[in-house]
Amino acid sequence: MLPYIMQVTGLVASAKPFLSRRGLGEIVNMGNRIMGDKIIRFKALGSNKLKLKSSNVLKGIVSALDAIDQRPAYLYEDEPYSGVLLYDLGLDEYIADHIKKVYSLLKSHNVKKVIGVDPHTVFMLKEIYPNYIDNYDIEVKHYLEILSENKDALRKNCKKRY
Repeated sequence: MLPYIMQVTGLVASAKPFLSRRGLGEIVNMGNRIMGDKIIRFKALGSNKLKLKSSNVLKGIVSALDAIDQRPAYLYEDEPYSGVLLYDLGLDEYIADHIKKVYSLLKSHNVKKVIGVDPHTVFMLKEIYPNYIDNYDIEVKHYLEILSENKDALRKNCKKRY
């Protein structure tokens, strides 16, 4: 999501001076409905450097978790988006349905525990989702919580490797 968010933020910032002119806002809105998503996706494709950095960060997190015998699984193409932007933007009318879809997907894959890598997702899954799902039963922890709870094992295993 980060490459898309960065592109949207940049486009909005550069278009702001023009949007205040009478009539241009409506034209931009019409163009956005027709081509907006395609333009954002195209511009985000060029962010290979960011993708590589993100991939390396994730590999490091998995290695650290592996050192304490925590082996995360992935849903690959089915990996859901938490909906944190909906929450942050106050789009309450969309949050409930999104949360129910994500929770249903996680349950269909028998997910019992989520190890989050970003605080926003952890916050959503840990604090917001239970407000929308009766008997919410997925354990959610940030990877740093898990590492800090197992710091002695992490220290010991890292010394063995290096």
